[in-house]
Parts: sequence; C-alpha cells; structure tokens
Amino acid sequence: VCVCVCGVVRGQLTGGVPGTLCRPSCTMAEVVLPCVGAEVLAETADFFKARLGFRADYVIPADDPECVGLSLQQDACERPVFRVRLQRVAGDGDAGDVKQHPPPELRLLVAQKDDSGSIPPPLTAPNGTRVVFAPAQPPLDIPALQPETLLVSGGRGGDGGGGSGGDNGGDASDVWVMGRAGMLYRDLIPSRLGGRFIASHIKIPGDGPVPDNVHFHQIRFQMIFCVRGWVRLLYEDQGPEFLLRAGDCVLQPPLIRHRVVESGGGGLEVVELACPASHTTFFDHGLELPNTDNATAKADRDFSGQTFVRHQDCSAVWQPVLAEADKAGGGDGGAGTSSIDGMEWCSTGIASATRGLAGARVYRAAPLGDAGPQGTDPGTDNQQPRRLALPALNNADLLFAFVLQGSATLCVSETALELAPTAMTPSTPLHQDDSFVLPGTPYTLENCSPNFRLLEVTLPGRT
Repeated sequence: VCVCVCGVVRGQLTGGVPGTLCRPSCTMAEVVLPCVGAEVLAETADFFKARLGFRADYVIPADDPECVGLSLQQDACERPVFRVRLQRVAGDGDAGDVKQHPPPELRLLVAQKDDSGSIPPPLTAPNGTRVVFAPAQPPLDIPALQPETLLVSGGRGGDGGGGSGGDNGGDASDVWVMGRAGMLYRDLIPSRLGGRFIASHIKIPGDGPVPDNVHFHQIRFQMIFCVRGWVRLLYEDQGPEFLLRAGDCVLQPPLIRHRVVESGGGGLEVVELACPASHTTFFDHGLELPNTDNATAKADRDFSGQTFVRHQDCSAVWQPVLAEADKAGGGDGGAGTSSIDGMEWCSTGIASATRGLAGARVYRAAPLGDAGPQGTDPGTDNQQPRRLALPALNNADLLFAFVLQGSATLCVSETALELAPTAMTPSTPLHQDDSFVLPGTPYTLENCSPNFRLLEVTLPGRT
C-alpha cells in the first residue's frame, strides 16, 4: 500500500540529506489503491461510498477520471479521519495485472459492533482491495495457561552468588535483544506459559536521558522491580517525577500513562512481568507528564480495579517468617509461609492494590543483629546458611522468582519436575540473576547465603 501525503509545505525540506527529517505541514494522509481500468475505478468508488460510508472529495479529471479521492468521517461536521485515493492503472485485469498490482488490504477500526453483536465480516472491493473490520478498542485476550516448570540461568554463577556461570542446569538466557527506546531485553519465560505471561530482565547500559514517549499498556497485570542502578519515572496523576532505586518496585495498573525519563547508577537493570505476554503499547501524544503535583496527585485513583503502587526498599517493613506451628500459636510470620530459619520477608503492597489478583514479596536472609536462626540468640551464627520453605499456591496462574543477590539451592517436588521441558534435578543451585517458574507447587530454598535476596511474584497473591 502506497501512502501519499498531501498538504502545503512550509519552509525548505531537508529530505535530500541522509539522516535528516522532512518537516512538511501535513493536512491529510492518503492511501493509494490501484484500480485496473476505468470501469473498475468507477465501481470501486461506488463501493466505498455505498458499502463503507465514504464520501467523494475530488476527481481528476472530471471528463475521464484517472483518480478519485474519498474520505471517511466521524460525522458530517468533522474533518475526515481517513482518505483513500483510487488511482487508475493500465491493464485489463488479467493475471499479469494482478501480479503487478497485488490487491491491498484496508483495515477499518469500528467503535461499535453491528446489529448482530459482532464485527462485520470482511468485504472485497471491485479493485480487489480486501476490507477488514476490527474493533477500535479490542478486548484484552488472555490466553489459556500452559503450566511449566522453568529454570533460566542468568549466566553469572560465581559472580555474586558462588559457583560457575550456567552450572545449574537451567536454560541459558544470556542473549539480549534490542527493544523499545534503546532498552536491552533478556527473556525469563521463553515458553510464555502459552502466551499468558512474559517476564523480562531489562537493562540500559549507559546513563542519561531515555528517548521515551508517554505511553500505556493494555494489560491485566504489570510490575517493574529495579535490580540495579536507578531510573527516573513519571506516572499519570502520581505527581512529579521520582527515582526508582535498586530494591524498589512499581505496579503499573492497566492503561496508566507513564514515561521513562532518565537512567543512572552505572547501568539500569529491572525485572518486568506482564500478563498477557503479547499486549499492545499505545502512545499518548496528547498528554504531557507530569500532569499533577504533590498536592493534586491522586494516589488512590482506580485504574481498571487497581491502584498505582510505588514500593521503596528504604522504608520496607521486614518481619520474620515463622514456622507453621508458630503461626498456629498466634504468631504473624506471614500467612502462606512455613518453616523458616533465619529468613524474613516484606510485602510490596501489590496484593492489596490489585485486590488479590497478584502479589509480590521479597525474601532475604535476616541481617546481622536481627533474629538469628531458630534456637540461637540474635546476632549469633549469622554467617551460617539459611533455609526457606514455601507451601503450594492454590489455583496458581504464576509462581515466578528471581534471585536478586546471593546463592541458594532450589528443591522442588516431583510434580514440578514432571512439568519441566528439559531434564532438571530435584536440587538445583541458584545464583544471582537466575530465575524460575513453578506450577504453584511447594518449594524449598536450602543453604541460602547470608546476602541472599529473592523476588517472588505470584498470581494470585499469597495470603
């Protein structure tokens, strides 16, 4: 399909110089559709007017038309929102003409369905143009879950965690691909669990401004956790820009407008999770951020049943995760957890903000001076390995974990091993930047190093 830009050009164009930008003052864009012969041109013009609701804007020349311009309008008083230019070309419609001028496809977005409650079926114009109707705001498609047990190696091994890179038997995922706004992406869920989830390790190698635009995502769930460095962000109705530092995270509710402003700290790295895996990112050219200040920010604004969350590691409330018996006796070691030795956890607030749809927690080895392993005094034996055992997550859509720091040994059940696409042992060493996905089955982390930290994201959230 050829696009013809019409309008008055103001100033001198620079299009002849490689790498420069033409900046005409455009009033309309036209899609040029070829029509083989005068008869097909006339029939196609009638088709666009009678069947699709276009109106004729011009004809050149009037006595023997070679092209006809037609536009589609929202109503009789508004400017056209789309224009086609039917261009007559030589030929008699045989196979050679079709090969030389293959019929294009025109996709028209409709705000409402027809009287039958469905999108109209495709049409074919006399010139061969296939007209496809699609909803202007398509519903969010959540693919069916295909559960798997996945272990993805970050390739660091002993770099920050002990051992050698890639020695845990997981799928090596040290391939980085260029994505939006110059960001590098590493895939953490290669199978996408049937298209239901995507998890990415994202980094921006250099420091400085990020060439990003105000945008938003059509999603069910999305969160970003800062692993290293820092990033300056702007969010709709959330006040001025702020810094997301290592250990911080945000919940991005559906359709919230936002923009990445700047990254720093010697190289930004974040982990991003979203549902579904394939979703649409829209750009909003009409909204300038920030659109509120601290006084007018709307922290409790509802975005499709969720509220924005900014969790800061510096103000996190850490609490020991107690054994099941301790909880039964009235202790509050974090519901949904059991059997702990020298470990603690904090909530990010995502479970509350999503009304239980999702949850995110950070687990860590209790620091020096805090409660030591069970049966010891605070501050003693803090260098010995810790242990964390987490129970099954009922009706799990997702159980994802990412090693933020340190090392441990992952122990999983036979049920989890049965869903592993490649050979996997019941006990697997984990290192910094390794990640795993389990089908909601229980797991234990043995021999957690004193600097161990783990991000766990679940749908639904642990209660």
